[in-house]
Amino acid sequence: MSIKKKFNKRDEELIMENQLIRAKLELISNGKFSANSMPNDLTPKMENMVLSRVLRFEESKQNAKEITVHEIIGSPDFIKADELNDDELTTEILRLEKIMGEHQVMCDTVSGVDDRIF
Repeated sequence: MSIKKKFNKRDEELIMENQLIRAKLELISNGKFSANSMPNDLTPKMENMVLSRVLRFEESKQNAKEITVHEIIGSPDFIKADELNDDELTTEILRLEKIMGEHQVMCDTVSGVDDRIF
């Protein structure tokens, strides 16, 4: 036996709007968006709020201009690692880390990386 929830007119409108947003998200994400990932106990209003935010994010992502980290940190000049001795390389890495920090950019690794690969 299934229990049917009763919805008021506004909830019914939101349910239809949510279906439309889900369809848009599937189109935008090339079918990668799954409505099945949404919790079942959300009210139509809560689901609409979540779906609307996801849609705004996906739309803004589509319109976003891709830029490199080098551009984000101001396109500073660097000397190639193979042109530096070990001490100079350490100094240059510290300079890079400082520049990145000034632009709220962080680089981290799960395990240690040789300075010449960094």
